[in-house]
Amino acid sequence: VSEVPKLLNTDQIEVMKKPEAQVALLNIAERVGNAAIIHKTIVNEMAKNRETTETFGMKALFVALEENEILAESVVTSFETEDFDKSKVKATLCQILNEAYEVGTNLPQEIVIKEK
Repeated sequence: VSEVPKLLNTDQIEVMKKPEAQVALLNIAERVGNAAIIHKTIVNEMAKNRETTETFGMKALFVALEENEILAESVVTSFETEDFDKSKVKATLCQILNEAYEVGTNLPQEIVIKEK
């Protein structure tokens, strides 16, 4: 995921960071890959702060591509109009963030002891 910005110009990077783009990428990933595995991976990555609202869709797509070995061309044709519906984008983003929060609160917490 960290390599993607190197392939895009500044304007493209800003568009890709938007929640609408990330949710659309997540929708495609779940459509072409194993939705349950992809969803669980994204929730866990966000709970551990390894992914953000600006990158989770790209990560989801990479997971789908790795597990499915589908052609990139078939991903492009998988976009649907609903993937960009603002109310669905908000609902999906809220659901993922809520689930990540729940997972995060159940993770073992690192204890830091400060010496005086």
